[in-house]
Amino acid sequence: MHPQPPDAPVPPGSAPHQVPGAAPAPFPPTGPAQPVASQFPLAGPAQPATAQPATAQPATAQPATAQFPPAGSAQPVTSQFPPAGPAISAPPYPMAPGYPPAPRQPGRRAALVLAVVAAVSLIALGVTLAIGLPARSHLHRDISDRQARRDADVRSSAVAATKLQDDFHAANLQVQLQHVEDLDKAVESAMGGWLDGTTRFGVLDKAVNDCDDAVADYDRVAAPFPDEMFGALPKRINLSNPETDCGRARTNSI
Repeated sequence: MHPQPPDAPVPPGSAPHQVPGAAPAPFPPTGPAQPVASQFPLAGPAQPATAQPATAQPATAQPATAQFPPAGSAQPVTSQFPPAGPAISAPPYPMAPGYPPAPRQPGRRAALVLAVVAAVSLIALGVTLAIGLPARSHLHRDISDRQARRDADVRSSAVAATKLQDDFHAANLQVQLQHVEDLDKAVESAMGGWLDGTTRFGVLDKAVNDCDDAVADYDRVAAPFPDEMFGALPKRINLSNPETDCGRARTNSI
């Protein structure tokens, strides 16, 4: 029989185990019960305390339970590390929820690619509209401005052509040409009178100057008009023509 340790439980009804050399137990030995005097007064006449006999329970020996496994009984040891060998399918530690992730379905990947392509297309369309609309508006304004300027130029040209035609008619170059021819005849007549002594030189000189002034006036008035407007009229007075030379042919022969 194995000796019990000092702190082993004591079976009920048995005397506490005394360890040699230890102090005696502080509890009184088991015996007849003593009357207990109440600390508080009872209502009515005082009654003597009646002692109840203590009923001793027979001591029952309890088998001692060993707290340690008996020697010689080997317990299987479970290793916390995987044995050396081929790779295992799962790690020896718990994994986080959702890891490893589930394989993606082909449909989800295609939908994601389509969504990205659609987003890029929308962005490109927005950039194109943001850049193209102002440029298109500017181009339309430029075309409208050019068309307006061209129409204004056409109207101005038409007005200028009408005014030029009116000015040409108002210049009356046909009358001025006839005036030059008449003055040329006057020079010829004065030249003949001066040669035969019937006309003074002052009369001849005045006739030549008047004819030259008429030629200069014709050339000045006819200068602004284009050539296609003259028709049979000369652009400038031809001084080589005997009808409009103001007597130069006869003067050179004197």
